[in-house]
Amino acid sequence: MSTKAFNPITRNDSTSTSSTKETIEQILNYHFPLKTYLEDILPIPLNSKDYIPITNEEIENALAKIKPNKSPGIDNIPGEIIKEIYLANKTWFGYFLNHLLRNGNFPILWKSARAVLIPKAEKNLVEASHYRPICLLPTWGKLFDRIIADRLTYYLEINNFISLNQYGFRKGRSTITALQKIKNFIKNADSEGNITCIISIDIKNAFNSIDW
Repeated sequence: MSTKAFNPITRNDSTSTSSTKETIEQILNYHFPLKTYLEDILPIPLNSKDYIPITNEEIENALAKIKPNKSPGIDNIPGEIIKEIYLANKTWFGYFLNHLLRNGNFPILWKSARAVLIPKAEKNLVEASHYRPICLLPTWGKLFDRIIADRLTYYLEINNFISLNQYGFRKGRSTITALQKIKNFIKNADSEGNITCIISIDIKNAFNSIDW
């Protein structure tokens, strides 16, 4: 992260940060809280019987979803370069990704992001919540993620493991279809003389608090 000038940020104890370094740390700790405990993570045994090689079709589908001119991650390798690497040597490309999958390896570098802090409009920028972080991940990692995610999604969908009430991150569904279902439910209830109540839950900073 570049260290451009930041306004002092107010901490939880009402004191203010006194340097750019402290301000950045305060903002990052707010948006990306660290756990206060450690967990023992045991290696998951790999079963070669479950290994299904990644195909060129899977790679090409994932590459097609990489947006052009997208800012790269900390490795500074844009998606266009990765596409050219694939076209130059498809055999090596497939071998490389299959080697990672077969050995259960996801490079640490691919989990490291370049954070860009965007000031929220009409805010005085004295609180960490007045900044919106955008994390730019390495395209290699996003490509590998996409291949694995597509496999998991396909498996969950064909086996009906996903609730019919889930609309996010599902093909052919969105928040619009969810709202339409709610609208129809309310209209039907109203026509029958019933009262409808809605409970909405918003989990603060949920995505950034998940282990991945």
